[in-house]
Amino acid sequence: MKNDEIVHLLILHESFNEAERLISILRNAGHPVRAIRLEDGEDLASALEEQAWDLMLASPSVADYTAQLAVADLMKAGKDVPCVVVTDLPIEEDKLVSLLRGGVRDVVPASSEVRVQLVAEREIESVRERRNGRRCERALRESERRARSLTDSSRDAISYVHEGMHIYANPVYVSMFGFQDPDDIQGMPSMDLVAPSDHAKFKEILRQLGKGENPPEEFVFHGLRVDGTEFEATMEFTPASVDGESCTQIIIRDRIVDKDLEKKLKALSKQDLLTGLFNRQYFIELLEKVVATASPGAPPKTLIYISLDHVAEIKSAVGIAGTDIVLRDIAALLREQLGENALLARFADQTFTALIGNGKPEDAQGTAQQICRAIEDCIVDVSGRSVTTTCSVGMTVVSENSGNAQEVLARADTACASAAEAGGNRVEAYNPLTDSADVDDQDKEKLRLIKKALEEDRFHLVFQPIATLHGDSREYYETLIRMTDEDGKTHMPGEFIPAATRAALMTNLDRLVLRHAVSRLAQERGRGTNTAFFVKISGTSVADGTLLPYLAKALEATRLQGDSLVLEITERDAVNHLKGAKTFTEGLKQLHCRCALTQFGSSLKPFNLLKHMEVDFLKFDISLVKNLASDEKAREQLQSYVDTAHSLGKLTLAECVEEATTMAALWHCGINYIQGNFIQPPSSELSFDFSDQEG
Repeated sequence: MKNDEIVHLLILHESFNEAERLISILRNAGHPVRAIRLEDGEDLASALEEQAWDLMLASPSVADYTAQLAVADLMKAGKDVPCVVVTDLPIEEDKLVSLLRGGVRDVVPASSEVRVQLVAEREIESVRERRNGRRCERALRESERRARSLTDSSRDAISYVHEGMHIYANPVYVSMFGFQDPDDIQGMPSMDLVAPSDHAKFKEILRQLGKGENPPEEFVFHGLRVDGTEFEATMEFTPASVDGESCTQIIIRDRIVDKDLEKKLKALSKQDLLTGLFNRQYFIELLEKVVATASPGAPPKTLIYISLDHVAEIKSAVGIAGTDIVLRDIAALLREQLGENALLARFADQTFTALIGNGKPEDAQGTAQQICRAIEDCIVDVSGRSVTTTCSVGMTVVSENSGNAQEVLARADTACASAAEAGGNRVEAYNPLTDSADVDDQDKEKLRLIKKALEEDRFHLVFQPIATLHGDSREYYETLIRMTDEDGKTHMPGEFIPAATRAALMTNLDRLVLRHAVSRLAQERGRGTNTAFFVKISGTSVADGTLLPYLAKALEATRLQGDSLVLEITERDAVNHLKGAKTFTEGLKQLHCRCALTQFGSSLKPFNLLKHMEVDFLKFDISLVKNLASDEKAREQLQSYVDTAHSLGKLTLAECVEEATTMAALWHCGINYIQGNFIQPPSSELSFDFSDQEG
């Protein structure tokens, strides 16, 4: 259980002092606590409407309201809140059994503070694990739903097979074999759709799949249609799951006429053109397969992540073309060192990756050290100049506990970065214990800085203008938060927001930003300006429902009009807290404030969200704006989104505009507003000349 997570605590007790003592037990153990004392069922019902709770500590009864009744009310409300009875009163055995059967999780003596603490921590950790499990289940169901939708709409013939039997096939697959109804193929042996001449080979593949071994990358076979005719095709296999059950995904494609061309195209799609090694995309695909098929009994493989040192100096000395020669020679050297059994790729400009196995970890360490020495000894001749370099190597084991390919790569990259920070020309193995400790220490230090800055009011705002492309007299600015530490160093949001989120401090920061923003706006409006601020609000504040009353009081105290504020919610937060987001936007409307949905367009069907909540602005996700000037498809997609937004009466905004070509493309798409360093970097002053905006 993390000590920096806020514990939301219900206390059913007649004594205010005893309730305070129970709170102190957890606080003294290092847990931040937010608690409320209850005396009856009405108090409980009211508390359950406010937010989610982690634990109830209860006396056996308060007047006529017992702990058993409280547990029953929790169950009726569908709330998973564990209840622990805390009392020094003697409880008879049959009464104790009745409490436990009624849903009470435990009974502990009130005088034993250590037991109260330990049992409370156990139950809090347990309920959070259950909630996390439910979130994972929902995410899994949603992923499976999306995967099924994509499969159904795919042009490829796709089926899922378990123990040789079809459990699902998409319409293209059903049609390919001449069936009319998908139900006709469900439960059918996959062997029945393979021509008899290929049965032996296909049986061997099914045997390999059954044992958890890797099947061939591609199986050329003759398919057998329902009318008895045959056709030549290829079959590809990928581990998968359907409804939580492990199975194999099969993709079938007709063989193209020019097989030599197909072979060449497939080889090129896997290859880095400069070095001839596998390319990044294909290496990740291979690594995903290795991770997905890793089993407890199989020898682990090792990922080696090799980054050349001093590449900037090499480019400066011999130019880009000369650097390419160095990279080609290093690639040839790596191929020679690792041999044919290693999967070797050029992963990035100056980075190579290799997957080796099935030896011992110390063998992989020796191989990595050998690579370091070989690169250090390598001399490359470039137009009469001798070029030498070294490398930093990170390595990590790939086993059944590796998670996914991206996690494995991140671990190897972390180890490689450690090697580079230590001076390069060395090998570092990923150490999960050290890495976890480093992260915890960093988080603790960041949390200390945040709390200190809150206490000493060392947060401040900077402002970035939001310019109109199609005429508007309003002077819009985005408000951005900065933190100053004890040494006077300024910290950007990315350095402290993640830690503040994990420590449940975002509501504090949101209120601080609103307080400063409203105060500054009141000053500007007092000078007769038409200034308005965009202010970001976290998902935590959207969900907890306490920010709107705070905002209402702040507006009232400064006599500021609500339409001078546009509060921003990310699309992800709106999806994750849809009920809270709907209530929040409705409350903003009552205050005459406006709302912007940011990072818009990052989900599959973003406009569905607008059916549930009222917003005024759509700020498009940076992925829709990036490379807009050079990517025609990106322009078409953004144009489609802009047209739909305008048809719904929404104003549109694009951020992170860094160059004139992007601004021109956005103007042609009909975007209403733009924001970015090309317009003006963030500043503590509201100094932008809005009179120069295009009209």
